[in-house]
Amino acid sequence: MPDSDTSPLRRWGLEGITLLVLALVAFIAAEFAHKFRELIFYVLDHIYGERTSTIEGINNKHNATLVVRGIASFKVVLIIAAVITVSRFISKAATRWRHERLGLETISHAANGEGEGPSVRATLLRSSATLVASFGATSIGRESAILEAGGAIGFFAGRRLRGMAPALAAGGIAAAFATAYHAPIGAVIYTAGHLGMWKNRRSVVYSALGASFSYFISMKYLKGHILFPHTQGSVRNMIILGSIALIPALIGSRLFLEMRERVGKLAMHKTHPRISVVVLIAIAALTVAIAPMSAGNGMEALRAAAITTSIGIALAMSFARMIAVTATLGAKVPGGVFAPSMTVAAGWAMLTFTALHAMGVHLPATWWDGMLVAMAVSVAVSLRTPLLAVVVVAEMIGQMSVLPIFAVAVGIATLINRRIDKYQESRTHQPIHVMHDEDA
Repeated sequence: MPDSDTSPLRRWGLEGITLLVLALVAFIAAEFAHKFRELIFYVLDHIYGERTSTIEGINNKHNATLVVRGIASFKVVLIIAAVITVSRFISKAATRWRHERLGLETISHAANGEGEGPSVRATLLRSSATLVASFGATSIGRESAILEAGGAIGFFAGRRLRGMAPALAAGGIAAAFATAYHAPIGAVIYTAGHLGMWKNRRSVVYSALGASFSYFISMKYLKGHILFPHTQGSVRNMIILGSIALIPALIGSRLFLEMRERVGKLAMHKTHPRISVVVLIAIAALTVAIAPMSAGNGMEALRAAAITTSIGIALAMSFARMIAVTATLGAKVPGGVFAPSMTVAAGWAMLTFTALHAMGVHLPATWWDGMLVAMAVSVAVSLRTPLLAVVVVAEMIGQMSVLPIFAVAVGIATLINRRIDKYQESRTHQPIHVMHDEDA
């Protein structure tokens, strides 16, 4: 907090300067997110070569699943294995250098005025590890690097302003989130709720301001657009499909979470560390080569799922992506699971619809609407932030009218998930870890 001993005039002056710095931080975060994404696809096109799709409505540009599909599988394996190896090396270097000043938890503490705060240089170094991994269309979320960089830059900018570093760190994270997911309201809920900044009123206010400004910059000047298609059918059809998708999405999201948590605790990491790394890298690379729809962070797969459905796409989005992301994270490559989690849940919903259709059950033709409900459920289960789950997917499709449907589905899923958490705690006698560094 700013010093209480300073005069009102100086306090207002400090606040004004901080707001100007916040605008700069939000602009940098928006530009960083935009350039980060553009650089990934520029390199992807040069490594794999540009590819086109015969399916009408699928964007041929900026599509990791298409470029992977276009070359021999053994080349995909070699490329992904190489980028994971390099990414792992960079990540280990950043961790050895400043492990105590890295990660979302560190930035969360900093935004609440706790701890030493994140290191900008170490954070950017680790972000480059995620960038390198994304160059090969590795199945992992790239947005975690963007969020960590936004928070670290904000904290760094505020260190010379008395007591303002926490608020600017919060503003930087929210600005990065709003640009990455085009969800300014979700950005505030993410920082205040999931990262636990709601007790610091200034951090919440600066989150809202940073998210609003970066969202404006992104949409106005950086070719921002709605991330996913709108709903395709009636409210009634969405309720029917969402009701069917809810439990499969919950199961898939929970299984994905359990896989990620358990792979890091394998005894093989201690007894045979080198072998375990080689095995995990091989699994990650082979999975993407076999199932190209599991490539990238999942955004392209979700857009394709809105247009066309098949058992192959469903299996790639659900099981293949769970395996690929878990193996990549297990190999100590830094990355996020926000978008991959939504893809997994949507894949489980599509699998369910496909199975019911094969059994002769008549379903509404607008399967995408049910997958949207599954995506909201995945956020509630993976991040344990129900309010964010209700809002963020609605913002991603630019359609706030679906909020009541999402709210009911997320409410039911949250109640069930909490029961599972309590059962798990009673068996393990360990508290549930709510926040993870890959929760972005």
